Amino acid sequence: MTESLLPELPRARVHPFDPPPEYERLRKESPIARFVWPNGVEGWLVTTYDEVRALLSDPRLSINRFQSPPPSLAFGRKPAVLLPRSLVAMDPPEHTPWRRLIVRELTPRWARSMEPRIREITLEYIDQIRQAGPPSDLVPALNLPVPSRVICELLGVPDTDHGFFQKQAEVRSTVGSAPEDVDNATAALHDYLDQLVADKRKSGADDILGRLAVAEIDGERAPHEIVVGMAMLLLIAGHETTSNMMGLGTAMLLANRGLIAELADDERAGALVEEILRLQAIVQYGVVRRATEDIDIAGVHIAAGD
Repeated sequence: MTESLLPELPRARVHPFDPPPEYERLRKESPIARFVWPNGVEGWLVTTYDEVRALLSDPRLSINRFQSPPPSLAFGRKPAVLLPRSLVAMDPPEHTPWRRLIVRELTPRWARSMEPRIREITLEYIDQIRQAGPPSDLVPALNLPVPSRVICELLGVPDTDHGFFQKQAEVRSTVGSAPEDVDNATAALHDYLDQLVADKRKSGADDILGRLAVAEIDGERAPHEIVVGMAMLLLIAGHETTSNMMGLGTAMLLANRGLIAELADDERAGALVEEILRLQAIVQYGVVRRATEDIDIAGVHIAAGD
């Protein structure tokens, strides 16, 4: 592969919680600009709200990353170790019935019904922190195990497998994990969920994975590999994002201690959590799209295939 002459994607941060300052300049001078990702794939970086919103709703952009190698921030990871197909790699009309299945499971009512159990699990680990006494590292003591326990119960993972599940998820969540270790953990989780989905399909388990395993799409049984992909998606969306957000949220509160008192007010606490989610999004770059047709926007020509 010939070396690209394009600039590398801006990634150098002055403050660990703030985007690279280069984005301020890009938004003013070049809101749609050409860059190369660390894995060598070239692409467009869009940095202004209006253009991002317009492009994300444009049907000429495809989210299916299996057509060609996607841009990646990861160094040294094997291209073959991709997450299996799931909701975040489907375009309409394929996306529509799958989204309907997932939304039917993860309703606001269901989320509210989970609150007592999530509170119970959280208090269990907080009690362990108190008993151990200071100092405490919140990440391994709370942020990683709580989402892991919750997602295990959500997916119907047997209690005996929680340790394995949490270990692999922790490797995937840790910034300093070696690329080979992340690949191995991803493969191990895929193999485990592959067998778990097969077992639930046989047993007819009455849980989210069990119902997805026997669901029908357009009159046909849902493909096994896509159900496995949905399980991986639920794992990543429910564990990695939550554990990282808990860390970022805590760091933000510790840097702005006056906000901590507001957590005592349920209504203000909810608004505060929403604002922390907005300010400290754990996804630095949006899910990549590929143009299926030529697109002209804000004076820039994006060619089919870009």
